[in-house]
Amino acid sequence: MTVDRFALDTLADQLGGDLHWPDGADPDVRFSHLATDSRKLRAASGGVDRTVFIALQGARHDGHDHLATVRAEGVKAFVVRRDWTGSLPGAIVLRVPDTLLALQQLGALARFSRPGKVIGITGSNGKTTVKEWAHALAGQDQRVSRSPGSWNSQVGVPLSLWSLDDQADFHLVEAGISHPGEMAALARIIRPEIGVFVHFGDAHGAHFPDAAAKAREKLRLFEGTDTLVLGTQHPDVMSAIEDLGWTDRCVRWSLDPSSKADLALSMTETGVGCTLEGQWRGTPVRWSLPFSDRASTGNALTAALLLLELGWAPDALDARLSALRPLGM
Repeated sequence: MTVDRFALDTLADQLGGDLHWPDGADPDVRFSHLATDSRKLRAASGGVDRTVFIALQGARHDGHDHLATVRAEGVKAFVVRRDWTGSLPGAIVLRVPDTLLALQQLGALARFSRPGKVIGITGSNGKTTVKEWAHALAGQDQRVSRSPGSWNSQVGVPLSLWSLDDQADFHLVEAGISHPGEMAALARIIRPEIGVFVHFGDAHGAHFPDAAAKAREKLRLFEGTDTLVLGTQHPDVMSAIEDLGWTDRCVRWSLDPSSKADLALSMTETGVGCTLEGQWRGTPVRWSLPFSDRASTGNALTAALLLLELGWAPDALDARLSALRPLGM
């Protein structure tokens, strides 16, 4: 993904900012890397001279304090607060009221500029595991990209969207929240066609009045999705889904082989893992996993269910499921 003068001009208009393009700056330059951390500029794949540095302000840091250092490193383009009183001689500078919103708009630009179906993943625990395991299960059958590491915050999501593979058929994007109102901002820029709701529990609940409110907030990511893959049957999540009228768009797994779940299996522990037998919408399934604990098994089944919904055959996943390993944190 790249951004040029026209895109930065458009962003200035959208956000009520202004773009300063100095005399002598290449009018056709395209920037391929976004940076928010002055300590990691050398990670830029296109080089620091193709980097846009976004100065973010947090509770304990302010990127504006490091702008002179970043400029000395060779960065030529910056997004800063409109009220910042400093100067960056010779640099391209976009001044906006809110630099985080500018970063998120750049993430949205990347998301809507590339082909491929976007899959949004949220929940309390297991987002990164399900994302990485779904990527591993996909193998080489189709081109699947995913957000790096656990980049699922208000800052991490737009950086993830920017870094996705332009040629991928599917994009796996995590979204995490800890405060009310945060998911609306992430949903606006991710806009997933398919949703995945992993385990729902107590994590990040301190700022919500109750679990039901947190469940409703997380579900905001999936407004407009065609399909919602469920890795949880938590009563608050299921109640919110029913209230929203989304029951018909949900697919789920169950370890009760007599259930009406889309993927209904029985589980037998083997000492080194477990065997799963049952059916996927009438198609026989027999899989092996190298573990049998509840959390890992649930995450593996959620990842597998997503792949089945995307068109993979059950027998194509067996060897890959047996090769799954815990993630290094």
